Amino acid sequence: MKIIKHKNGDVLLDDDVYRLIDGRCSVTKNGHDYYTVTRYNKTLARLILGLEKGDKRIAEHKDGNSLNNQRSNLRITTHSQNCRNTKRKGYSYCKQRKKFRVNIQINNKRIYIGQYSSEVEAKEAYKDATLKYFGDFSYYRRKNT
Repeated sequence: MKIIKHKNGDVLLDDDVYRLIDGRCSVTKNGHDYYTVTRYNKTLARLILGLEKGDKRIAEHKDGNSLNNQRSNLRITTHSQNCRNTKRKGYSYCKQRKKFRVNIQINNKRIYIGQYSSEVEAKEAYKDATLKYFGDFSYYRRKNT
């Protein structure tokens, strides 16, 4: 493994990728904790995974760290799969019933999980549902929380 020191953080790479890009890349901050690492006008993750321009699939960082571009941390996903591993609240408060309602959405279909008396129970139910329905793409599997 090679590390490229950058003012926005350390970029982690496999040795062969480091040689491929001559140890140089650009790091751009996009939002709070998201960075784009580029070389040859392409994100490094897409370059490593062989995703060409026009390919609608997404290069995803399994651990959520966009600076970690080691092959073992990258996978090709669909837009739908990539949306599953974002942290969402996953529940809302129903004033009429005075309970927290939990739903999850899969393939544009809403699945009702249940209603809970406390916010803590609702959050836990949502977490369990994402682990069950999204598996490896669950935000909570990645964060192990």
